[in-house]
This record gives sequence, C-alpha cells and structure tokens, in this order.
Amino acid sequence: GAYSLAGMRDDMATLNMRMLDWLRLYPDVIAIMVDPLAAWHQLIENSNDALQVLWSALRSTAVRSQRHVGFDHHVTKASMVDLEDHVGNLAALRGAGVLGAGMRWAFTMAKLRPATAERHGITHDNAWRYRRLDTLKASYGADDACQRLLRVESVSIANGETAGVLVEVNLARVHAEAQERAVKAAKEFKKEFGDALAVMLMESHPMS
Repeated sequence: GAYSLAGMRDDMATLNMRMLDWLRLYPDVIAIMVDPLAAWHQLIENSNDALQVLWSALRSTAVRSQRHVGFDHHVTKASMVDLEDHVGNLAALRGAGVLGAGMRWAFTMAKLRPATAERHGITHDNAWRYRRLDTLKASYGADDACQRLLRVESVSIANGETAGVLVEVNLARVHAEAQERAVKAAKEFKKEFGDALAVMLMESHPMS
C-alpha cells in the first residue's frame, strides 16, 4: 500500500522510499513509533533476508536523523498459552530471528499470573489492571533486570472519549499498601472472632 514501509516485488523485498523519505522530512520529530510493526509492511514475516531490508532502513533513519525508532510486535501463539511465558524470551517473538538480533533496546510486557499478582499484594479483582514490563535486551547499557509494574488508567481525551494509559506503579508503595491491608484484615478478624467468642460464652446453651 501507499503507506507501507516495505513490500515484496517479484519475490524481492523492496522499500517504499517515498514513505521513508517523508519520515525524514520533520527534524523536530525525536521519535518514530511503528504500531504494530506487522501492520506497516507487506514483507514475508518469516524471511530474515526480507526483514533485514526493512531493518537496515529503519536503523539508517534512526542514525541519520538522530532520533529514536521503535515499534511494538506480537509474540507467537505458543507463547500466549501462559500469561508470562514470553517474558525475557527473545525466541517468543513472532517472525524472523533478525527482529531480535537487530533490536538495541527491547522489553516484554505481560499481564500478571495470579501468583505474580499475589506476590505484589494485588487482589484478584484488580489484577486485570496491571502489566509487568521487563528488560529483554539492552545493548547500550547495563540490564538492570528490574521488573516494572504498570497500571491501566482511564483518561479523557480531546474528543470526550476515554482511553487506557499505562502508568508506572511505585512497587515499594504497592507492597506497603498490601501489608497495611493484611494487618487491617488480621485486626478485623481478631475483633470479629473475639466478639463472637464473647457472645458464645454468655449463652447458656451450646453454640457453634
């Protein structure tokens, strides 16, 4: 299509230079996000040779324009069986292996397993609002191996509708709030148990 970055012509990967040149026309743009990558090309997704053509063009755009070029990409169906199976796994990327090899910075995002939510003190009813973000690859710096927690928040946009936005969560605060809830629940249980025991002791007949 006219807006595709690259496509196949007679079994050969070709770039849409009009589109790539258009991206370079705006020097004030500091970042280009391709969302998702698969929607912006018509190449054979499992072909390393074909994807390398697009990869080289995107890297050239980043270097020559001195801007960030990023994209989001899907994982294989096999790695979607478990909510967090693709975390930290380059092999889970769908398509040609050159995708993983060519990235300089990469992260995985995943919904939370029940056990992960519980570890962070997030209730089962609220777990759907959270995502974990993990470093997958860091070529230009040390991998901090730090898991980040994001929460989906609804915000109003210009046309009056609402959209979901991911906001980073302070893990220390989440854990502290979970601890406070646990202490409060224990106190409430202790009080309710004590009140029930007092009522039972005051009765003149057996109670359960």
